[in-house]
Amino acid sequence: MISRSACLLLVVPILAGCSARPDREPLARCLQALEDTHRLDFQKELREFPVEERGIRYNGLVARAQVAAISDFLTTTPDLTPSGKEALDAARATCAALAEVCEGVVREGRSKFNAAERERSDELMAEFQQRLIRIGRMIDGKE
Repeated sequence: MISRSACLLLVVPILAGCSARPDREPLARCLQALEDTHRLDFQKELREFPVEERGIRYNGLVARAQVAAISDFLTTTPDLTPSGKEALDAARATCAALAEVCEGVVREGRSKFNAAERERSDELMAEFQQRLIRIGRMIDGKE
């Protein structure tokens, strides 16, 4: 016979899993797709540019790849809750803003951020990290 406390140890995690978000698995897949953007090889695209420009261009390319990954995910994954879709839309908007900052520097023919652009870039990176943390909390059932 299984003790009452042992039964509770078995049942509580099962019930907690049952109450998890219905979009938990899709959100986890999207985070994996975002992580995969850091494994993309941009060397071919960057090779034609001077070394000092490659860093800013790389940041812009990664941010655009993240925008594309989230956009592709949202168009192919209809089973998201409104809050899950909202969280991904917000992350996509943050990535798009970061890409625009990087691309603006390149359009102006520069290879480095000025102080205001550096501050904005840092703010956007921090915001993106917070958005990812929120999505992680959603996956963990804490939000």
